[in-house]
Amino acid sequence: MNKTLLPNNVRKFKFFTGIIIFAVILFTAVSVNPAVFASYGSQASAAVSKGYTVSINEQNYKLQAYTINGDDYFKLRDLAFILNGTSRQFQVEWDESSNSIRIITEKSYTPNGIELTFSKNKTKASLAAAEIYIDGNKTGFTAYCVNGSTYLKSADIAKQIGFEVKVDPNSAEMIISGAPFSNVEGGNSYVLTLIADNDEALLNGNTVKLAAKPFIQNDIFYIPLEAVTKLLGGTYSFENNAATINLHGVTTKYQIGSRSIVVNGENYEVPENKTLFSTQTAAAVGDKYVPLLSNGIVYLPSGFTAYQCPYNSILSAAREYPQSRMVILGILQNEQGINEVKLFDTYDTLPIDFRSKFNYAGIIDKVIDYSIEKYSNNELEIYVMRINKPHDDTEHMDGKVCAIKVTGNSYSTPRGLKAGDSAYRAWLLYGYDNLSYALSYKVNGGIIKSIIFYTRYYGSQF
Repeated sequence: MNKTLLPNNVRKFKFFTGIIIFAVILFTAVSVNPAVFASYGSQASAAVSKGYTVSINEQNYKLQAYTINGDDYFKLRDLAFILNGTSRQFQVEWDESSNSIRIITEKSYTPNGIELTFSKNKTKASLAAAEIYIDGNKTGFTAYCVNGSTYLKSADIAKQIGFEVKVDPNSAEMIISGAPFSNVEGGNSYVLTLIADNDEALLNGNTVKLAAKPFIQNDIFYIPLEAVTKLLGGTYSFENNAATINLHGVTTKYQIGSRSIVVNGENYEVPENKTLFSTQTAAAVGDKYVPLLSNGIVYLPSGFTAYQCPYNSILSAAREYPQSRMVILGILQNEQGINEVKLFDTYDTLPIDFRSKFNYAGIIDKVIDYSIEKYSNNELEIYVMRINKPHDDTEHMDGKVCAIKVTGNSYSTPRGLKAGDSAYRAWLLYGYDNLSYALSYKVNGGIIKSIIFYTRYYGSQF
């Protein structure tokens, strides 16, 4: 077949026309994608970065806030990340059908990789056009979109979800309270894994026997109240169709068949909305979401608590995992490392007999203005940041542990996980999400080969 060659000017015209058509198609395709653009409004304001130190449950996090029109705004996903595993945890989802952001309380947060990251120091902020809903209710929050993320005032979301924040803009510090992992006294804390229709449970990594089995009914996970309370060192009594427990200094009275509870003498009402166990979606379950009495045993629904109640026992801090028909109650204090060393510890102040077990492997990397030193033996590697002079220690990480890698079974996490354990045991101890915020592990053939604790500075590459 003969081909007719077009003149150069015609070919060039068709080439540039093709580019223009492609650009129009590309712009059209992107501009109608609500997941990308729906949350941006039209009003732009200057946004100046401010690095905050945020304290919650004796753990410190570095967050990037932005000062916009005189107020400090925090990334929604950062707040969800650091509240994960507490009694005030929440999930963040994008609803494409309504171009809105949906916050679901009680549900564990799923990170997407942008949490606790820092971006431009000075940029522009646009008023968010997307509405923000909490458990289906419109909030009316003032929010901004900065570098593709939603930022809002910490006090706004704290008031709606039921925790407290104390913000000091001058020192760039924020303290979050009223969001306990478990309301404990004397430094005690627990992690308890319960499996439906199984009388064996894991308490801090140890197998224990329950006097009664948990079960699932009406898509709600039920906990044997007396068995679990006494296992955790509390007291239990039953009178006039009501169960009363005292656990970690908090006295709670549960009435059978009622959503009303009495905590330390104060009356509260548990909302009728509940995250269904099998689908992990919120629904109004009404009178089904109540304590039950079966064969003389009182059973408490998972996560059964009033949002505005300032006291929460380990029983209300529940993470649900329908894949394994299990729940994990409570959390241990400071899980960011192994029993002997944690992230952000000052390495040089660790006990000498512990440090004597490690060889100095030298400087193996550099991050920002810091050198990364490695200390290791055959089973454990510890990575420490050292500031390079004459730079200032702007990150306050000079001499601090920034990553830990466990490869041998002589060391364990606070929950009892070791290298060489099965992946199934890791799931039972930690669930399917990242409860300790900085933990990952490598699996080969169903066996854990290494456990890694990392910071935003170093270790995620392991």
